[in-house]
Amino acid sequence: MAISYGEYVSRMTLRNPSLAALSSFLNHQPGTICNSCIRYAEVEKDGQIGPSIKGTTREFVSRAGSHPARSILMVVENIHSEDIELLGSSFGIDPFFFAGHIASSYRGIENSPPPPLLALPPSQIASREYLNIHYQKVLDLGSESDLGHVPYHLTLRANILRNIRRLPALSGRSIGLLRGCISVVKQCLPNGLWLCLILVDPDADIIAHSKRDLYSCHGISQIPRKIATESIIDLPNYTKIEDTEKLDPFPQHLRPCEEIMGFFDVPPPGWKEGIFSILSFAYHPIRIINQEWILYELLMSRYIKYYEYTFPSVSSRLEHFEKHDVVDLHRWRRRSQQTVLKLQMTRRFVEYWHTKDYNSSTIIKDPNDPTSKRNCEDKSLWNLLLMDINHLEDQIGQHAQSLEALNPIMTSLVQLIDSHKSISQSEDIKRLTYIAIAFIPLSYITGIFSMSDQYSPGGESFWVYWVTALPVAVLIMGFLAVESRIPVLFRFLEQARERWRSFRT
Repeated sequence: MAISYGEYVSRMTLRNPSLAALSSFLNHQPGTICNSCIRYAEVEKDGQIGPSIKGTTREFVSRAGSHPARSILMVVENIHSEDIELLGSSFGIDPFFFAGHIASSYRGIENSPPPPLLALPPSQIASREYLNIHYQKVLDLGSESDLGHVPYHLTLRANILRNIRRLPALSGRSIGLLRGCISVVKQCLPNGLWLCLILVDPDADIIAHSKRDLYSCHGISQIPRKIATESIIDLPNYTKIEDTEKLDPFPQHLRPCEEIMGFFDVPPPGWKEGIFSILSFAYHPIRIINQEWILYELLMSRYIKYYEYTFPSVSSRLEHFEKHDVVDLHRWRRRSQQTVLKLQMTRRFVEYWHTKDYNSSTIIKDPNDPTSKRNCEDKSLWNLLLMDINHLEDQIGQHAQSLEALNPIMTSLVQLIDSHKSISQSEDIKRLTYIAIAFIPLSYITGIFSMSDQYSPGGESFWVYWVTALPVAVLIMGFLAVESRIPVLFRFLEQARERWRSFRT
C-alpha cells in the first residue's frame, strides 16, 4: 500500500531533523485559515507562455496529471498542507523545498531542529534545483498613538505562520518587519518537459496579535501597502506614447501570485536560447526580493540615526535606553547576521548555476552569431544581478557595524551621565559637611560652658561663650579654607630655600 507524502516526510524526519517543520505542518495543521490562490500557465518549447489559469491544486493535478502535454509555470500563494500533499505526491517534489519555505524562523537548537537554511551545507543548498529566498519585509503598521498597546511579537494571518516584529516608532509611525519567503523549484517531467513551482506569501492584510487571534478578524490592515517597493518592470518610453489610450492601464492592486505571473511576460535570461533552468525561473523572484532588501537597508540607516544619542538627550532617554534600546541593538545585531547569511546563500546559488548554465563550452565564440550575442547579454544581466546582491551585502554589513558600534558609545554616554550625577551629589555632600563642621566648635564650647549656670543664656557671663566660640569657629573654618593650599605653601618655601642656597654659593 502506497504511503502518503506526509507519511513519507515523517519517516524522512528521522534521518533529516530539518524536515520536522514540514512534517508538523502536514500532520498537525488545523483547519484552513485562508484559501490558497493558484495561477498556472502552459509554456511552449520556444518559451511562449499561454494564458494564466486560476484554479485549485486539485483541479490542476486532475487536469495536468503526472504527464502533462506541455511544460507548466505555476504560482501558489498562501500554500496549504493539502496543496503540498497533492503536489508533492503527484510530481515527487523534494521535501527540503517545502521545508525551507515553511521554516522561516528558528527558536534555538535547544527547542527545535534548525531549518534547512541553517542545517544543510552551502554546497547542498546552492546545487539543488530549488531556491528558498528568505527576506525581511518592511511594514508601516499605522500610527503609534493607536498601536502603543500592540506587543513586539506579531503573526501574519496565513496558512504558514510568519513572524512579524514591531520595531520602535519612527516619526510617530509604528514599523514592522515580516519574515517572508519566496521559493522556486524546477521539477523535471517526462519527454523533456518541466514544472516550475513558485510559492509566495499572501499580502499582509491581517496581522494577528497572537496565535489565538488567527481565526478571528482581529488585526491590522495592510492593503494597500504604505511602504511600497519599486517595480522591477521598466517604464514605457514616453516618446512612444502619443496619447493616454495607448498607455496600458495599471491595476490598483494585484495579488502576489498574479504579479509574479505577470512578470514572466518578459522572458527571463536564457528562455530565448531554450535554457529553462532553475536560474532562469528564479530571476524575477530574486529581483523582487532585492527591492525588499533595499527597503530594509534604508530602514537600517534610519534606525542608525534613531539610536544616535546626543549628550543633552541622554538624560531624557536614560530609562528608555536601559529598558529598550540595549535590547533592540542586540536584536539588530542578530538580525543583521541572519540577513547577511540569506544574501550570501542567494549569491552562491546564482554563482553556481550561472557558471553551470553559461560555461564556456556551450557559448558560441562567433561574435556575429545571434545566439552568442544573446548569451553575452544574458551573462551581463546575471552579472548585474550579482552586482546588486553584492551591493546589498556591503551596505547591510556596514549598517550592522554602525549599529554594533553604537552600543558601547551609548553605554559610555550613560556612564558619563552617571559620573556627572555622582560629582553633583558629592558637591552637595561637601556643602553639608562644611555646615556640620561650622557647628562642631559651637557644640563643643556649648558643652564646656554648660557645666555652670553663669555661662548659660541669660547668665552674667554668657558673653564669654561668644568670645570663646566665635574665634574657635573662625580658626577652624580658616584652617579648612587653607588646608588645600598648605602643600603649595610648603613647596613654595622649599623652592625659596633652594634659591637662597644657590644664591649664597
